[in-house]
Amino acid sequence: MPKIRFSAKKIQSLKPGEKSIEYFDDSRKRGQGRFGVRVSQKGLKTWFIQYKSPLDRKIKRFTIGTYPDLSLADARNNAESTMVDIKSGNDPMQEKADYHKSETFDDLWQAYCRHPDTKKGAESTRKENQRKYDKLLKPVLGNMRVVDIRRKHLNTILDDMAEKTPVSANRLYSLLSVLFNRIALDKEWIDSNPMPRKKPLSAEDPRDRVLDDSEIKAVWKHLGTMFGNPPDIFKMILLTGQRPGEVAGMAWSEIDIDNAIWTIPKERTKSKKQKHLVPLSAQAMVIIRAREGNKSSFVFPSNHGSKEGYTKHTHKARGKVIKDLGMEKWGAHDLRRTARTIMGRLKVKPYVAEKVLGHAIGKIEGTYDLYDYLDDKRKALDKLGKEIDRINGIEVEKSNLIQLRQG
Repeated sequence: MPKIRFSAKKIQSLKPGEKSIEYFDDSRKRGQGRFGVRVSQKGLKTWFIQYKSPLDRKIKRFTIGTYPDLSLADARNNAESTMVDIKSGNDPMQEKADYHKSETFDDLWQAYCRHPDTKKGAESTRKENQRKYDKLLKPVLGNMRVVDIRRKHLNTILDDMAEKTPVSANRLYSLLSVLFNRIALDKEWIDSNPMPRKKPLSAEDPRDRVLDDSEIKAVWKHLGTMFGNPPDIFKMILLTGQRPGEVAGMAWSEIDIDNAIWTIPKERTKSKKQKHLVPLSAQAMVIIRAREGNKSSFVFPSNHGSKEGYTKHTHKARGKVIKDLGMEKWGAHDLRRTARTIMGRLKVKPYVAEKVLGHAIGKIEGTYDLYDYLDDKRKALDKLGKEIDRINGIEVEKSNLIQLRQG
């Protein structure tokens, strides 16, 4: 390991030998570390510094760069700044090793999935977030070190999405905020949050869309001209006030035809804590009875071989209704909100209406027998069914309603 006086001309003149040769700059003073260049058998010249680690007192070497990409003057400056860093208590080789062991974005996602708060969330939410990760985040960020992720990386993903679906971009922003705030920062995987300061859509419309009576009448009439499962699914959401996914996945095993009761298993409820009993009005039973004998385990079986076995997606049918009627956009969940609003208008007591929707009332969920509110819920949904008939100008004779109920 010969010592030579480094100069630009001298470095340029160094030739490869039968094996790698390391040269040290003899102009370095004691305590400054040893600044050198390694010449490989193929002539590659690599700058390095040799130093004693302030952490474990071991002699280590740290690569600075290669010549001629890094000139002698620049290599010397880098060596000087590196030594200043070492004298302040840092070990660049240890930092390099720590970096290669540091967590990737995929590790961050796995930590999020294992987090207790994530496990407590609704299964539907977990599935949707997993879809976002698989489709939108993993291809771009999956293998990146968390410490390398910058605001520009996240802005690129969010901005591209915001051009097409700004509300969905907001949802993705919220998911990323949880990942970096709740996991990465808390676990000290990063020192600063790379999240953009604002959501892609700063003024998102509140989720309070409720169809008025004229819209209900127009939609109901238009649904009557359509075929397939979606029209009846939309009607059932409005008549029962249940979640779109719960209605779409309705199974015959859940329906008590004789007593006009639909029992949603706890596995299919949002809370996953308790099954939910939904009395079926005469109007809802008309839809159910028309579908008996469909040779499927589901009331709304899939006609396209979906893995679930039932019609899961209704957005195309909904989009057609909205377009054909030239009306303001609405979602399937807005029909559930509309049902709740109508029950309020009919003076249904708030706690009963909330029980119809399957919402917990404070902290008392599960403290009552499932049948405690059954009569109240039946009266509420009967009122709702009759009001939907009134809005649509449908007159159903009392005797017919009784006949449908008794079946």
